[in-house]
Amino acid sequence: MQTISLNKTAIGLQHLAKNASALFSAGLPVIRFEEKKEKYFWARPEHICFVVSADHYVKALISYGKQKKWMSRHCTIKDLLGILPGGDFIRLNKFYLLNRSHFAGINEADKILFIDDNFPVPVPHCISKYMLDAVKK
Repeated sequence: MQTISLNKTAIGLQHLAKNASALFSAGLPVIRFEEKKEKYFWARPEHICFVVSADHYVKALISYGKQKKWMSRHCTIKDLLGILPGGDFIRLNKFYLLNRSHFAGINEADKILFIDDNFPVPVPHCISKYMLDAVKK
């Protein structure tokens, strides 16, 4: 098992890291993300709000309480979908994956998606009307 390293900017996410071994032993699904080089965090699927594809890795917006933080993982959205449980996650296009339970709204004109407490996430790549309608339901 790898060592967990924390810094002051991730105080709200300490709970995820401190309880990683408890989550592993309880058999709960957790996914490892990297904040910075060799600074790892484990997140439960319900803490993943939004994912952006960036070539051979993904950047995920992780939420814990009121705090949100971008973290990366070396995989594709397709790989990540294979790990995540079905249900709330919807692939918006080849670049974005959204956890519908964190969706708050979208400004289509400005291409901004809002997560939870109106946390803005820019979405410059086109999302089809069909997918937007599916997310809004």
